[in-house]
Formats: sequence, C-alpha cells, structure tokens
Amino acid sequence: MSRPLLPSNNPVERRGAESGRASLEFLVTGVVLFIPVLLLTVTLWGIQQASLATEAAARHGVRALSMATNAEQGVRGVERAVATAMESFGVESTYRIDIDCRPAGRCVEPGSVVRVRVSTEVALGSIPPIPAALPLSVPISGHADARVSEYRGRP
Repeated sequence: MSRPLLPSNNPVERRGAESGRASLEFLVTGVVLFIPVLLLTVTLWGIQQASLATEAAARHGVRALSMATNAEQGVRGVERAVATAMESFGVESTYRIDIDCRPAGRCVEPGSVVRVRVSTEVALGSIPPIPAALPLSVPISGHADARVSEYRGRP
C-alpha cells in the first residue's frame, strides 16, 4: 500500500512530528529570560545596598563630628563611623568622605553647621553583551547635615 503525497488531515498522524517540543521551547525561553532578570536584580541589589550604606555612613559621621570637642577628634570619629557603617552594609568598594563646615574652618564651634558627604561607585559587573573593556559603574553618594549643639561634649 502506498502513502498519499498530500499531508493527512488526521490529527494523530500530524502529532508525531511535533510531540515534546513545547516543553523544550518553554525551558529555553525561560532560561533566556531568567538570566538577564537575575543579572538586573543583582545589580539593583548592589546599588540599593550602596545607597543605604552611604546615607547611614553620612548620618553617623555627622553625628560623630557634631559631638566632638576638637576638630582632630571629630575627623577621626567621622572616619571610624563611616568605615563601620560601610562595613556593616557589606560595601567593599572604595569610598570618599567630604567634610564641609559653615562658617569655614569652625567645625566644632557651637552653632556651626557641619555636612558630611560619603561617595562611592558601584560596579555593574560584567554583563555578557557588553565588552569587559567598558567598566561601567554608578556613582552613589549620601550626605547629612547637623548643627553643633552648645552642649556638646558636656556631661
């Protein structure tokens, strides 16, 4: 018996050529979509972590400076507070601390206003479509202001 040259309208005969392909297509599509979403999530997590760390570090740093009795002690307190906050949040990148006082040079005088700014950069990592020669990073900074109390350093 010979087979007809035209395709059959019988669904049982047509199913054999395509059976099992939907699950494979679903898995491939899922993996192709999952990997970029995972990379984006990890990148956003790092940016959020650095943002929280710089804000907390600046807040604790300005508190240490505004409670200090002399400028040298205040700067050491800022450095310790910022280092502790950045370490607590797991930020391992380098950071920069800027201290600004108004009036200038009078950081620990009662009534002066101090500002601490902490800045860092978050590397976006090596995303496969982007060449490694293009190091991408996002600058993150946090700042805090405080007025030096007239009662600072007194019991």
